[in-house]
Amino acid sequence: MGGVQDRDANAAVRRFRAPVVDMNSCPEPVGCVQHGLLQHAGILVCPRCGGHLEFSLDILECKCCGSEYPSDSGIPRLFFPHDVLYGPRDVTHKVKDFYDENPFPQYEDSDSADSLRERSLASPLARLLDNQLPASALILDAGCGTGHLANFLGMREERQVIGADLSLNSLREAKRFKDRWAVHNAGFLQMNLFRPPFRKAVFDVVIANSVLHHTSDPLGAFSLLAALLKPDGLFVLSLFNPLGRAGNNMRRLLYRLSKDRLAFLRWRSEKQRGRFIQRYKQPYESRHFLGEIAQEWFAANEFEFLYSSPRIGSQQLSGGEDLRYARWPGDRGMQLRTELGMMLRGIVNDGLFVMIGRNKVKPEQIEAGERSQAAVA
Repeated sequence: MGGVQDRDANAAVRRFRAPVVDMNSCPEPVGCVQHGLLQHAGILVCPRCGGHLEFSLDILECKCCGSEYPSDSGIPRLFFPHDVLYGPRDVTHKVKDFYDENPFPQYEDSDSADSLRERSLASPLARLLDNQLPASALILDAGCGTGHLANFLGMREERQVIGADLSLNSLREAKRFKDRWAVHNAGFLQMNLFRPPFRKAVFDVVIANSVLHHTSDPLGAFSLLAALLKPDGLFVLSLFNPLGRAGNNMRRLLYRLSKDRLAFLRWRSEKQRGRFIQRYKQPYESRHFLGEIAQEWFAANEFEFLYSSPRIGSQQLSGGEDLRYARWPGDRGMQLRTELGMMLRGIVNDGLFVMIGRNKVKPEQIEAGERSQAAVA
């Protein structure tokens, strides 16, 4: 029996061996695949069958099913539809079309690496991640949009960040900034959250910032992304809360009933247009309770709870917290009081909360899963 398992494991290793790529054959920013992605080519798999991918100029070819994935200005187009795409309950195509038309957040002409870093450090979450994540971490920013966070985190010398999104227009904005300001440790590709083109257990950190609530199956998307984490890897996500979102929902209804004649209350300049559209014109969103994430998402998938913002107990993140230690997520009463505080603050904010967890799945469980995946593929 052990011999069969050894052969399966060896087959998996052969299957996912990194292709040999000449890193100097095509300097950026010409239309070649980005060097930051080429360095991690071995973690990419075919989103259709899970097979081994090889580069041929600017095309990724699956050596198992023969699928080919071209690049757009150096951005690998690894988006592959999942089984229910365009079905009556799926919203992937609506969200994809929305962000292709409205990439967010936009970069300004005056933006630079310094201004992006200064603006990012003003956010407690971005400051926490920049200070606390390992210097050599490999990070996936799933649903990265225009790549503000991915480009910011990729400014560290040793850290590597892969930003992935379904919107090609958003990714073009992300790569345009990366190329202009030489953010060498960030790379971008197009993907479907429900068909992630990566091997299991390869990332130190997975970030899903304000993205899972725009899918028809947020928990399913979380489970798929969680499988990409190494043991002790961190999952950082942000979601809308039903109570915290109440104020936004009332304003959304008001604007809709007035046919946007009252939009001037929030949209007084072209600069504010993108934020207005993001807040009140989203084609789909779900809302989630703190206890739901702590129990049904984290605990059920063998994750330890580390932090939330607002902190359970109504405190906000300061950006200086220590992510090495697990915390108690509180009881339902504490969580409800925190959510009521979010509802009061929802008069002026989006009702967004952050949860951070650590993967406690054992290495042998991941290895068994990889053998099963290789056998099926």
